[in-house]
Amino acid sequence: MDIKTIAEISEIISGHSFRGSIQEDIYGSVAILQASNIGGQSLDIGTDHLKSISTMPPRAVSILQEGDVVLVARSSALSGMKAAVFKGYHKPVIATSSVTIIRPHRNSTVLPEYLVLYVNSQLGQSALSAYARGSTIQTILKRDLEAVRIPLPSLEKQENIVQLYINIQKQERIIERQSEIKQNIINATFKSLTATYTSRFNRQ
Repeated sequence: MDIKTIAEISEIISGHSFRGSIQEDIYGSVAILQASNIGGQSLDIGTDHLKSISTMPPRAVSILQEGDVVLVARSSALSGMKAAVFKGYHKPVIATSSVTIIRPHRNSTVLPEYLVLYVNSQLGQSALSAYARGSTIQTILKRDLEAVRIPLPSLEKQENIVQLYINIQKQERIIERQSEIKQNIINATFKSLTATYTSRFNRQ
């Protein structure tokens, strides 16, 4: 197994800094990705709540490509600096300054999904925190992120780890659904009891 810095396996691109507040345009031709869009248990970015702006900002370089890993660059110490994989969108997407893009090199020895799993793990979060600046609100600069080291097993092993995580998620969804069904049965039982009591009361 190799251990490499993020700079050795990827290009790091800082998010775009907008002047002033971002003016949303629901009919805009460009979407923006903010730190609030990253989180949860999914490996991918949820694109349902991306905001749009009217046009592409001049000199914008933080335009996302499929397979990019996006990292929350500023967050509270409690929420952590979470990451996710960008899988594409029907319009161009720009990462804002609260997000950093990690773009694995072509023919890279790292899978984007594996990189996300490592970054979001307890070990990965500790590695980021070691380079982060600030106490209440933590920020990781581009040059510091470049120095973070990543353990890199073979691509086959990475794929196995990713698949293991996906299988665990599927099992969790099944358990959640079973719990919902059980709760629905209990709710229906009490509803039936209440209906029976009400019916008897009304006949008296």
